[in-house]
Amino acid sequence: MNHPLPPELLQDFLQTRAIEEKMLIYLRQGKISKWFSSFGQEAISVAAVHALKKEEYICSMHRNLGVFVAREVALKQLFAQFQGKPEGFTKGRDRSFILEVKRTTSLV
Repeated sequence: MNHPLPPELLQDFLQTRAIEEKMLIYLRQGKISKWFSSFGQEAISVAAVHALKKEEYICSMHRNLGVFVAREVALKQLFAQFQGKPEGFTKGRDRSFILEVKRTTSLV
C-alpha cells in the first residue's frame, strides 16, 4: 500500500513543528516561562485530526498543539490564551491550552 500523503497533512505537521521549535528557543532565552512541548510527537495529533471528519470531536489533554493547528484555530487567539491575555479564549482568566473550541468542533 503506497498512498501519497495529503499536502494539508504535511503542511499542518510542518507548521506545528515550526511553532514548537520557536517556542523552545523562546523558553531557552527566558522569553517565556513554560512550554509543554510535543517536539518529536507532532505527527500524532496532526494525523489524528486528519483521520476525523470536520464534524467529529477530538478531546486531547496533552501535546495538543497539532490539534489546534490542524483544526485551523486562530493562532493569534491561541497564543493570547497561552499568555493569559484578554484576547484569549478565556479572556485572560488562565493560561491553559486545555479548552473547548466550539467553532472548530475540537475539545482540547
